[in-house]
Amino acid sequence: MANICSCNMEIIGPPKTLQDIISLIKKQDSKLDKLFTWFRGEAYYGLIQNPEELYIANERIFIDFTCKWAPPEKGLMRLSKAYPDCTFKIIYEESGMVLYGTLVYKKGKKIEDVRLSEKEYLMEYDEEFNDMINIESMDYNSFKKKMYDDINSLEDDPSTCRFPHIIEEYYLKKLKDEDLPLLINYTWIDDANKDTFNERLKGKYILSS
Repeated sequence: MANICSCNMEIIGPPKTLQDIISLIKKQDSKLDKLFTWFRGEAYYGLIQNPEELYIANERIFIDFTCKWAPPEKGLMRLSKAYPDCTFKIIYEESGMVLYGTLVYKKGKKIEDVRLSEKEYLMEYDEEFNDMINIESMDYNSFKKKMYDDINSLEDDPSTCRFPHIIEEYYLKKLKDEDLPLLINYTWIDDANKDTFNERLKGKYILSS
């Protein structure tokens, strides 16, 4: 089974052109899920999510869709050639292949190609991630309670979070040495975090005793 790349596309252009694009998308199927057929020839899934929510706002359309492996660059190139008065921007995420970034096309040319690290992408575009690591302004006792609750949740079901190893890393960095025993029975998701924890625990509680 192919890895799935999630894409959020923003199309900027004249309202009439944008309405034409919306009409083409909606005419493809009477069901709620439509196929973004510009990409079908390249074996991309191109499944648009909630197409009935498509609308023009501030001379923009926002479209969410999925495809195989990586963002559909050839399809974007064709679209930007077909609609030269529009700008096509995609924010993409394919966590299985560790691919994150943004692409911008205009008049059949790629005018921006920014690759992001996993952390850069999450901090820029993922609200859930930012909610979980919003610990800088917390007093330490509030952080410790949040960390303990979140860590227990990750241990019970890591699939509830798309980035458990990064959450572990953030919390471990903020946790003070004297509170490391709170995590003695925790089952670490990431081996590097486990090694860091063990080294810090060893240095604080074994070598100093």
